[in-house]
Amino acid sequence: MRRDWWFVLGVIGAALTCLACLTPIAVLVLGAIGLGAWTGRLDLVLLPLLVGFVVLAVYRYRLIRRRRGRCRPARHARVKDRSALSSDGHSLDSEK
Repeated sequence: MRRDWWFVLGVIGAALTCLACLTPIAVLVLGAIGLGAWTGRLDLVLLPLLVGFVVLAVYRYRLIRRRRGRCRPARHARVKDRSALSSDGHSLDSEK
C-alpha cells in the first residue's frame, strides 16, 4: 500500500497545532525570541491552522476509504455465465 503523504501531513499538522494551542510552549518560545507581543494574536493563527489540518486529514481519509471501496476482489465480481464457476464461486479455468 502506498502511503498518502497528504493524510500524514494533515494528522501531524493537526497534532502539532493542537499541542501549540493547548500548551504554553508557543508563548514561551515567542517570549524567548523577543516576540512576546504576538502572543495575544496566536488564536488568530493557530485556530484556522488547526481547522485546516483537520479538514485536510478528514478529506484524505475519506478519499482513501472511497478508493478502497471501489476495488473488490475477483471472487465478488459479477459473472455473466454462472456455469463457468465451481461451487465455491471460483472460475473453473484457473483449475486447468
